[in-house]
Amino acid sequence: MKITRIKFSILTLVLICAVALIGLNGCQTPYEATAGYQWGAVHANQAIFDDVQSFIRSEQIPQKDIQITQYYEDYKTRRIAAVITTENHSSWWNRKDYIIYYDRNGVRTKVKTIRYNHFHI
Repeated sequence: MKITRIKFSILTLVLICAVALIGLNGCQTPYEATAGYQWGAVHANQAIFDDVQSFIRSEQIPQKDIQITQYYEDYKTRRIAAVITTENHSSWWNRKDYIIYYDRNGVRTKVKTIRYNHFHI
């Protein structure tokens, strides 16, 4: 009976490690997704600010879940990336960053969602 408990404990540990590695494998961070962009004095216009607010409303992101919204600019091409960092207070499992890309004219070109499926032990 003791051997069965040890095997079960080892199997459980292996499964926990596998789930943690799967959650981390292939993850992209906002820093990687905004490579080439710089944070700082960004020249985002009012249309971009308004579009970010419209995106927040359309995704129904509660204001209490938004930690920060940062703007990055690729100074060579004048493209802007807005990064909305959220923390889901009702669930530690489903944290997200939304990255909204804009062309040099302030037109939204792409949205990327990065999910953080943290496995806390």
